[in-house]
Amino acid sequence: MISSGSPGGNYYKTGAIISELLGKMDESSIFISVPSTGSIDNVNKIKKRFADFALVQQDVLLNNFYGDNERIKNITLILPLFQEKFIIYTHYDSPISFEKFREVSQKRDRTKIKIGVTSKKGTTYDTFLSISGLLGLDLNSISFVVEDYSVLIEKFKSGEIDYFITFSLPIEEIEERKQASIVYFSHEQILLLKSKIRQLSESKFSNDQHKTLGVWSFLIGLDSSIKWIGEEKVIKSLMKVYERDDLISKEIQNTLTQFKEYDHWHDDHLSNVPVSQYLLKELGYKTNYIDRYYIQFVFFVVVVCFTLWAFYSFNKSDFVHRIGRIYVRTRYKYIFLEVIVFVSLYLIFIQVLIYFENRLFIETAIKNEILDMGYKDIHFWNFVRIFTGNDGGIFPLSSMGKIMVSASAYTIWIGGLIIIFVEYFNYQLNIKRRKGLVKLTYNDHLIIAGWNESTPNVIRELLLACNSFNNKKITIVCIAKDPESIINNNDYINSLVQKKVISFVSGYIRQKKTLEQSNANLAKTIILLSDDDTIQSDERTLLRALSISKFCKKKCSTTGKTANSVYVIAQVNNSEFIEDFTNAGVNGIINKNIADGILVQSILNPGVSKLMNNIFSYSNDTNEFYAIDLSRSGNSSLRNKTFDELLLPLREQGILLVAIRVIYRDESNNIIVDEDEINARLEKEGLYRQIITNPITKAEISRNTTSDDQLLVLAVSAMKLERGIENINI
Repeated sequence: MISSGSPGGNYYKTGAIISELLGKMDESSIFISVPSTGSIDNVNKIKKRFADFALVQQDVLLNNFYGDNERIKNITLILPLFQEKFIIYTHYDSPISFEKFREVSQKRDRTKIKIGVTSKKGTTYDTFLSISGLLGLDLNSISFVVEDYSVLIEKFKSGEIDYFITFSLPIEEIEERKQASIVYFSHEQILLLKSKIRQLSESKFSNDQHKTLGVWSFLIGLDSSIKWIGEEKVIKSLMKVYERDDLISKEIQNTLTQFKEYDHWHDDHLSNVPVSQYLLKELGYKTNYIDRYYIQFVFFVVVVCFTLWAFYSFNKSDFVHRIGRIYVRTRYKYIFLEVIVFVSLYLIFIQVLIYFENRLFIETAIKNEILDMGYKDIHFWNFVRIFTGNDGGIFPLSSMGKIMVSASAYTIWIGGLIIIFVEYFNYQLNIKRRKGLVKLTYNDHLIIAGWNESTPNVIRELLLACNSFNNKKITIVCIAKDPESIINNNDYINSLVQKKVISFVSGYIRQKKTLEQSNANLAKTIILLSDDDTIQSDERTLLRALSISKFCKKKCSTTGKTANSVYVIAQVNNSEFIEDFTNAGVNGIINKNIADGILVQSILNPGVSKLMNNIFSYSNDTNEFYAIDLSRSGNSSLRNKTFDELLLPLREQGILLVAIRVIYRDESNNIIVDEDEINARLEKEGLYRQIITNPITKAEISRNTTSDDQLLVLAVSAMKLERGIENINI
């Protein structure tokens, strides 16, 4: 539907031309030009979605696009038409000035002069009233005759009206008459009127001698209608106006030519309204126009760049040094996920709403106002409806549309409540986690029991070794009396807790409750650190080891693991406790006095200290210890080989074999860590030690590796170790 103008007028004729051009575009679509009283009526029809396209004057368009009243939305300018002139036709045979027109109209004492207008609600009438007020014309001496365009032309030709006012192109039927001319304005009057009446510009009559006011006329369309037809198809169809030779088509051709030739015309007349990108392309504007979509894109890019810059700066700050960017991911990942899910559901519901409303329109020709909204306005309308209950008189007509709009509301409310609940739950959970009150469900994790000043460094070295050299993921559980105090007083430990790299359990490992909470019987390794250097500290550590052994034995029947399947390592201050720890089921004993032995060896054998530093420190410049698990299928080529058979092939790959660790498994295929059981099995093989370094006895020299064993080697990195094993050919 194209809303044009009064029958017989230029707008009406232009509407017929446009409907004809668009009608040739698609045989399945019918374009009809309907009459109206002018630009204001056309804009109102667009607002009410009665018309899909409309002819409007520039001032009317801008007043309704930016004005204080109900604004016109979701429209696009798709064609500049022509500059309409404000024309006052008279019965004089030559042009007269506005001063003479004013003088003549006020000389009639009894009879009023008759002036013809197409409507008292249109732009022409409003403009004439404004001009009269500014230039001192007394309206009491004037009688307005309101009729259709064609009727007014006939009445003017017959002399029934004295003047005919129009805001249009020159009227051929009147221009051809000898007893007809126009009213013109002086230069000073033009300047005054332009300064007071917005969007009016200077215009000249065909003889280029007399001046009047002019305003540009445009063809606009609803975004939804343009999108449905196809914007490019619409513009290409309208450009076929060049194939026509009637007067109005030639005026449109001249306008398009002027817009192409003069760049400033675009800035003066098109820069304040949304314009079709395909039209701008046809006019040759490629770089000097920034449309609303491009502005949105630039704004989006700026926001993204600012966010990345802020995030980079954030990462460099001291604050992030404490919590790390991983904290944001781990702490808020559920909120991010929920927001994405609920926003996606909301957008899907809106799309389904539009689909069913459009389907209803196709099937019944009943068009809902929702279809004439842009996506931004649909979301704005829906949010206002959800949060205020004011739907503006707009509601879906289809059954599924009603369901979808209700579902979108529930998505916002319920989704928001769920996000708040989850955030509150996570907040409370984080508090409990920092206090060490959360029941853990880990398996094969590492437990560090006891806390001293060196524990953070032990954790740091352990994580560095696993992440940088062994490529292993490790779960660490720390047992301490007051976890919250430890976390708050140590930035590094705080950051690890925030990232969920380590967890805390509050209590003492000798307590059954603490062992249950930390899942100690399912741990892979438990490290018992001494509290200090005293004998009392060793006694407490021994008590912890006994508690762990007793707890694991009780859990044996329900877990499927052997009683001593947990590998326990204890830190000992005094060597006199070593035998006691061994009897308590401790598998690895670290004697603090070993440092004295290294010192003596360094004195007697210069260079030993450097060797120890190279072996026991992690860096990219030294070799590190690695364990090759022969149970892995990729290491099968290293099975059934003696120490000497493995030594040279491994060395050729830059790998130094240090020892073979003999491993035994029980009936459940769990690694046996009980020292008595291990010693018994070693004795059956004629071996006296589990770790075979530099084989000495005949049994050690001739023993072949099994799929359960491990090779302890020195290598530069885990990656080079894996490549070396792949290249071994024994």
